[in-house]
Amino acid sequence: MQPHSGREQVNPDFDKSKSEAVSFVFYSYDHRKLNRAILDIIQTVRSANSNVSGPIALPNSKVTVCVNRSPHVYSKGKDHFSRITYARYIKIHQYQQVEPMLKKQDLPAGVYVKVLVKRKKPLQATVVTKPSPVVVAKQKGGK
Repeated sequence: MQPHSGREQVNPDFDKSKSEAVSFVFYSYDHRKLNRAILDIIQTVRSANSNVSGPIALPNSKVTVCVNRSPHVYSKGKDHFSRITYARYIKIHQYQQVEPMLKKQDLPAGVYVKVLVKRKKPLQATVVTKPSPVVVAKQKGGK
């Protein structure tokens, strides 16, 4: 199966302004399991005539740990262990059509998901300020 370029659209009547889009970031230590899980999800989304953008490979994070082999005689002997986390990003448009199908689908062990939901209207913060005692005293006719 060839990777999806993210530019073609399955549904020609697709309008981004009217659709609800949900983004997902998938993480795994094994890139083969990660790619297989992403391809399964993309096939599921396309079978429901919904659109998907991605997968986009995000930067890998690498953690290296150094451990002493022996703290006494061979104190200069060390082992290095590294752990690489692979990440992929996909965005599903028209998520309401695909949601029941995705809830039934299982991910392989070791693949983790982070769901990113972007709100259409930003939340408005209300600032409540208490007047200072000096201002209150002047309003009452005090000194």
